[in-house]
Amino acid sequence: VQAGTLDFRHFGFTDVAFNGSMQARCAGQPLDNGCVAIDTFFGKLFGNTPIEATLIIQGLDDPFFIADARVSMPMKELNRMFPPDRFAFRGGNIDVAFHYEGQPHDQFDVEHALLKAKLNGSARITGGAIDYKPRGYRLEQMQAELDFGEEGLSVKKLELLLNQNFLRAHGQFYDFLPFLFLPNRELRASLNLYSPHFDFGHFKAPQKFLSRVKKGRYDPNPISELVLAGLEHIDLELKVRLDTVSYRNFKASDMVGDLRMTPSLLSIQDAGMALADGQFRLDGQITGLEDNTPDIDVRANFQDADIQKAFLAFDNFGQQEMGAENIEGKLTAEATFRARANANYDIFPNSMDGRISLKVEDGALIELPALDSIQSFLLRNRNLSNIRFATLENTFRLKGQELFFDHFFVASTALAFGVEGRYDLGEGGNTNLLFTLPVGNLIRPGIRVDALQDTGDRGKGPAILIRANEDKAGKLNFRLVLSRKERE
Repeated sequence: VQAGTLDFRHFGFTDVAFNGSMQARCAGQPLDNGCVAIDTFFGKLFGNTPIEATLIIQGLDDPFFIADARVSMPMKELNRMFPPDRFAFRGGNIDVAFHYEGQPHDQFDVEHALLKAKLNGSARITGGAIDYKPRGYRLEQMQAELDFGEEGLSVKKLELLLNQNFLRAHGQFYDFLPFLFLPNRELRASLNLYSPHFDFGHFKAPQKFLSRVKKGRYDPNPISELVLAGLEHIDLELKVRLDTVSYRNFKASDMVGDLRMTPSLLSIQDAGMALADGQFRLDGQITGLEDNTPDIDVRANFQDADIQKAFLAFDNFGQQEMGAENIEGKLTAEATFRARANANYDIFPNSMDGRISLKVEDGALIELPALDSIQSFLLRNRNLSNIRFATLENTFRLKGQELFFDHFFVASTALAFGVEGRYDLGEGGNTNLLFTLPVGNLIRPGIRVDALQDTGDRGKGPAILIRANEDKAGKLNFRLVLSRKERE
């Protein structure tokens, strides 16, 4: 039999040719209630996708299908099936083979499709190249081996370049068959992901490129609709292992952690890595991804890190007054941080809210420009170019771009003093610090390095109060005050 077109439910075939026969009973059929056996079936699916199949239909009064089919096609053929503002299939080949046994009733409901059917098969992708435009993802050199059946869809092997980063993955998509027939339900998946090096610098924020994405016409079909539904309902858990990870000056190693991704959420659970000669851990989540309105809520922990390298990794924590070259020491810290961001992931400064508890051991301030003002104001004969200080511990509160902290005492090789107040990380000029300088500092030299941890009564006795405010040029100006409660 040859036919120009052949339609069956949601599927349309063209250029059809098949050989078959009708019998009273096929092999293994219990009753003489009719059988159609199609030994060879050739055609094109969705217009020009070749398909080969064999088919047995048992019991013509209540048909039971036994089918084996194979589809092979260049991935570029998928471009006409998917919205061009979301996907671009640039190369590669896909091969799908499956075996089906069941009764495709009129409603094609889950009860008949699953409880009374068997479906299993495999898919192979070689040399795949795909652009996923909403996120700016470029997938290249994709090699995949997938098996699917009643237990779900198993990712036996997946290797690719994601924005020039090599990835290897394996895992499972759960309840895959129910999703095939009810694509509006959640699609759960769990994957193990590995990369020898992952550079986040190869990614762009969505709004940097979405303006160039053009919409266009496409011809949707059940396969493309299924893929799009999967992206809209995916709930993906990732166990991640990265040998090294980098972004600009951020360079870490031995990263492991659990991630959860949905269209609107990125959750990070107990991600740990070696960073700045110490250990760094991160938990938290980013919501609002689907609408490109990120809301960030994270918790971080540093253990025994080189504070200079930590400043370098985090771009001096967003402030300009003290750079990585101006500080030394061993850092232990815990922090919570919340903020909102725009579609380019630029944080709205006034939305920042957090709490930082830190401890710095064996610390030093080196050639810090902010000390020039206090040296010319009060300590002309002291060397402030390299100040070693005793273990420093305190808690800081972040509100917008302002960092608040209660009084704490600093013992250093230059002087011993207390400090409290507000430090403006931005350009608002709202820095207001109160220094408590014991009078003994003016007549006694600084503390020796070997005596820093034993300051005794250096913080007691009469003290001078000095208030530091920021002028319009961003420079700190120091002045003597008589009271802590003096109007700011």
